[in-house]
Amino acid sequence: MKKYSSDNEIFRSDDPYEVLEEIWEAPRRDLKAGDVVTVYGGTVVYSKASSYAPDIPEYLINNSSDEHGEVADDWYFTQEEEESLQSAVTTVIDTWCDENDMHPKFGSMMDLHELKFLLKDGFGTFELIYDGSK
Repeated sequence: MKKYSSDNEIFRSDDPYEVLEEIWEAPRRDLKAGDVVTVYGGTVVYSKASSYAPDIPEYLINNSSDEHGEVADDWYFTQEEEESLQSAVTTVIDTWCDENDMHPKFGSMMDLHELKFLLKDGFGTFELIYDGSK
């Protein structure tokens, strides 16, 4: 999904012209006809909530060792068991988030580019003069 920003940090808008409107309506703007305004665009890539979950088998082993010392050293998971447990946890997290609309609404920006607009008049009319995505 495409998103746009005026500061290249917070990408909230789905339309670059919404960003231009925000810039134009900003209380301390000092734009005049002939000025060039930059809007940043990119594609947001969302992750499922489970991608932020800890490695559960490792977490269990480390916590049991912290709490019980070397007597817990004999408790371990095979590679197959680790993968099976982590897969089960991932499924539970993502299923719950699907059912409750709780997956992250943020993501990583990819394919960043600049759009440059020329302010044509003193009334907020902008013309696209450069599209860095092409």
